[in-house]
Amino acid sequence: MIANAAPLTFGNFTLDAEYIIGASSGTKQDGMSDPAAWVYPVSNGADLYLSKNSSSDGVFFHTYGYDSSFGARASGDGSFYASTSVNYNAIYTNTSSVAQNFTFTFGVQEGELGINGLGAAYVELLLRIRINGADVARDHTTLTQDENGTRSCTSNDLGILANYMDCSSAYGNSLIAVGRDYTLDLGLIGAGQSFTLDYDIISTAYGDLSEGETTQSYFVCDEWEDGYGYGDGYGDGYGNPMPTAMATETSGGCLAGHYETYTYTAPGNAIARSGDPLNYYWQPASLDAAFTSTSIPEPSSIALLGLALAGLGMTGRRKLGRPA
Repeated sequence: MIANAAPLTFGNFTLDAEYIIGASSGTKQDGMSDPAAWVYPVSNGADLYLSKNSSSDGVFFHTYGYDSSFGARASGDGSFYASTSVNYNAIYTNTSSVAQNFTFTFGVQEGELGINGLGAAYVELLLRIRINGADVARDHTTLTQDENGTRSCTSNDLGILANYMDCSSAYGNSLIAVGRDYTLDLGLIGAGQSFTLDYDIISTAYGDLSEGETTQSYFVCDEWEDGYGYGDGYGDGYGNPMPTAMATETSGGCLAGHYETYTYTAPGNAIARSGDPLNYYWQPASLDAAFTSTSIPEPSSIALLGLALAGLGMTGRRKLGRPA
């Protein structure tokens, strides 16, 4: 597949997105330079929105990285491919004359991997912290559905992020990770030593999901008790018009049995995300995604960066499971 990626960097943060509409594989389109993309720079970062549709197929992105919030969402309907990422990159240097302790404290918002509908689909969420290019903390979870509807889940985790999402954390057709705060302790960093820290959230979703029929009842009334009434025509909230037959409208409450029932077809959908600032219920305990470092003076015994990282004693683990 040909990628036309064009990541955009704002301060310490880099955002990227690419998509395909109408198929789950093929030539990927650059989401960052797309005319429909809304990229809003803020202090030391940016916020990206992108919604694209063609017939019953479409994609939606919301990816953001700045001083107080950090997350990535990729989702779509029908046949599509969507992948987005946010990266925080910084170089930290112990400028003191003694070894100091370094901690990286941050909040991770609620995450989700979900597949709804019939057909094949794949969703993946990766949270990763790297020091000088090497993983020191990771949560990498994937959820797959084949054409027959059979699902499988895998996780490949490391360090403090390993408890973020689990294959057993199923809720309906989704895996849900609870938002929480973390502190990564790198131990002693020698005087004058520097290192590069990268923190990534990468969300990927794609599938060929067929349509299914859904019946809903909405608070739209065709006959009221007396005076004024709202009647029909407001739609179902998804761009589908409601029936327009009207009865005599009078003000007051809706007459019993006069709520509209509307049947429509909707494509299947899939989503991979960590966080969404539009819903405050998804925030971690800290109510933001804050990056802070604290240096604590230590005795003169200096630990080199490589030894400090080796002292973390982090080992990977792999979980296999099947969501309930």
